[in-house]
Amino acid sequence: LLADPSLAKEALDRVARAMRSYLELQVAAGADVVQLFDTWAGLLAADQLEGLVFPAAAATLDGLSVPRIYFAPNSAPGHGFV
Repeated sequence: LLADPSLAKEALDRVARAMRSYLELQVAAGADVVQLFDTWAGLLAADQLEGLVFPAAAATLDGLSVPRIYFAPNSAPGHGFV
């Protein structure tokens, strides 16, 4: 992440696409709500969250036809996306 931010962004974009497909399958199978649990968010600085992680999380969750939860324990206070 620190040594090559562009590679980190590419990796997060790939993970976001894969997770998006998985969540779409969950919705198609009848899920009433989906949750993205981000266990690494608490280890990152606010600028890393806002610049890399939150855009990938938004790409994963935006537009799904069910309620969505983004759970990022211990992430930087006051930072997030809706």
